[in-house]
Amino acid sequence: MPRTSASTSARTRICTTCTSACTNLIPMPDELLTLAQAAELCHVAKSTMTRRRANGDFPNAQKHDGVWHVPVHDLIAANLLDTVRRQDDKEETKDTRTSAPSAEHTQETSARTSALEKDLFKASAELKLVHQQAEHWKEIAAERQALADHWKTLAEQQQRQIESLNTKVLELEPPQPTTPQPETPEPAEDAKPAGLFGKISRLFRP
Repeated sequence: MPRTSASTSARTRICTTCTSACTNLIPMPDELLTLAQAAELCHVAKSTMTRRRANGDFPNAQKHDGVWHVPVHDLIAANLLDTVRRQDDKEETKDTRTSAPSAEHTQETSARTSALEKDLFKASAELKLVHQQAEHWKEIAAERQALADHWKTLAEQQQRQIESLNTKVLELEPPQPTTPQPETPEPAEDAKPAGLFGKISRLFRP
């Protein structure tokens, strides 16, 4: 039959810090514990012990009457338990329980959290609406740009058509007749000046 951990004398034999019986000490290394007892001793959930046993972390585990038992030295080897658990651990646990938040503080924190969640939900809804409006105006801008491009293309086509028609009209018009310019007669070289100046000029002519 496996040795159980109910014996207080077995615990006191490993105690090196207490002079009286200490219920916070671990059993002897060769003592067998059920998974529930091991979980309570190591301050973990029983499901953790079951999982660790299934993973092979307790190679010396034994099954008696359908119940798994784990030796203490397997818990120590798996780093789940120190060789000596001192009394100050128990005091620390007691202090931790004492310093637990009060109900009033918990309610205040809960109310503050609820208010923040409401603000977050409201901000998220507003942000979603802004994104929707932005997408809407983006679509409108794209449609207007497409319409502007369409009218620009039509205008360019009309301009090219007008230029083509002007070219054809110029080709169909007859050429305009040119009016000759009257020629200016040149003075005759033998023309003789009249008067006194004519007589003087004739005197000096060779």
